[in-house]
Amino acid sequence: MFNEENTVEQMVLDTLCGGVTSNMVAEELASYGGEIKGWRFVAAEELPRQHSDVLVESMVRDALIRLNPEIKAQPDRADEVLYRLRTIPLSVQSEGLVRANELFAEWLRGEKSMPFGERGEHTPVRLIDFENLSNNEYVVTSQCTCPQMTQIYADEKSKNNLRSSAKSADYSFSTPRYTAGAMYP
Repeated sequence: MFNEENTVEQMVLDTLCGGVTSNMVAEELASYGGEIKGWRFVAAEELPRQHSDVLVESMVRDALIRLNPEIKAQPDRADEVLYRLRTIPLSVQSEGLVRANELFAEWLRGEKSMPFGERGEHTPVRLIDFENLSNNEYVVTSQCTCPQMTQIYADEKSKNNLRSSAKSADYSFSTPRYTAGAMYP
């Protein structure tokens, strides 16, 4: 039987990881910025995150320290950025899903800054190195869920059908997303 997992998801995983996507993956190496860099598959249940976490914070923290000299000089600054990033999913109820996605995209594009420079000057914060792609870590995973205390409705009919249901829902991500120098759902 065809479903998203054994068609689209598996095709993406096979393409990125060279056709082998069991728990132990033999990667096909690709060149990013002149250096050989391969994608690493990590099963969703093996990601270093709690079930309720939206971000894989250890990967985000590592990328912040690796890609930002001001944060590398004082690694505790990564926690300040992580705090800001954690607030974005929480803002969905007040700001809306589109605005929350726009805010996160600004962080991903390196358009946000923090007062980490000399005398508190704002310096850009990079989650992804677009200039030297070999500085990024490439990790891909399969589906995982992130529970949230909100409801998303596909249309008005669904909203009416779910109005009396529980206040929490699980969000499943099956298409890999690129965040903080790492690829994960």
